[in-house]
Amino acid sequence: MTVYLARRGCHYSAVTVHKYMNTEMRLYSPVRPKKPGYQRGKPHKIFENRLQREFQADRGEPQAVYGFHIPVFEKRGSALQLQHCQLV
Repeated sequence: MTVYLARRGCHYSAVTVHKYMNTEMRLYSPVRPKKPGYQRGKPHKIFENRLQREFQADRGEPQAVYGFHIPVFEKRGSALQLQHCQLV
């Protein structure tokens, strides 16, 4: 649309043209619909448990926190100095 208007002698930015197309002329670009979410289906092949292993878990895997940073501000003169303190 910006190129069309420029060929006709009206020079506007693409943002301005887009704004007026949406608000005043009610012209919107077609939007593709979202893909459907994942739905679990039937497994294709199930193998027998020949090693007699226990595959059921009592609870989920625990989340581990390895460390985090705490920002520390110190006043030096008239300015604040930022220092990072790492806790493990």
